[in-house]
Amino acid sequence: MTRLAALALAGAMLGASCRSAPPPPVAMTGRVVEKGREDVTARGSDVRVGMDSGDDYFSPTYLKARPGARATLDITNVGTIAHTFTIDPAHIGRTFGRKGDQTTVSVVVPAAGQALVFYCKYHREAGMQGALYSAP
Repeated sequence: MTRLAALALAGAMLGASCRSAPPPPVAMTGRVVEKGREDVTARGSDVRVGMDSGDDYFSPTYLKARPGARATLDITNVGTIAHTFTIDPAHIGRTFGRKGDQTTVSVVVPAAGQALVFYCKYHREAGMQGALYSAP
């Protein structure tokens, strides 16, 4: 392989490894540990989604649905420590004390271009937050 071809190959590999993740769909204050995005807009106005509450993350972290849809979230603590699932504007605050604990919450997806931020009150500063949002 010629020196020029080797340099071109090395540059292409470096460029591929340095690509950044797409920007977050919702701006939030502080750190966010992103563990996936799910778009359920095609499922209609009544959707049910499984969500994991791990140690310092929610998966999916971002959930996109139709404006005004009813989103039912089945949340399971897959971590080893206690967590909460909190949405302040919806007055939701659930606690998961142990691995395997589960809860279900239902919320109405906000208007187009808006979001409901959810978080763990114990680990928000560590990045344990996400959002349920609708596209503009």
